[in-house]
Amino acid sequence: MMLQDYNCVLCTGSVDESSLHLFLECPFAAQCWGWLGLHIDSEIDPFEILHSLRSQLGLPFSMEIIITMCWTIWKARNDWIFRQIPPSLQMAKTVSGMRWAASL
Repeated sequence: MMLQDYNCVLCTGSVDESSLHLFLECPFAAQCWGWLGLHIDSEIDPFEILHSLRSQLGLPFSMEIIITMCWTIWKARNDWIFRQIPPSLQMAKTVSGMRWAASL
């Protein structure tokens, strides 16, 4: 598919959007993960990052939290592109339904 550009709409700079960037490297994603008290080490392999997130959460349902946060980031991206709703951490908190997770 040919698009005008392939830049991440959640970033202010000209950064190509990839799944790695969108869910792990983007400043908006980092803000979302940070809200859950999670740190992403961008120096390690994406699969190691996933393992690290699971370890940091230390919960039997950690994958559900990770998947829900990825879905929330994806939804914020699509809301900005298709509905012109600017991404915000507050909106991500509401959309994710994970307000409880921040207290873990």
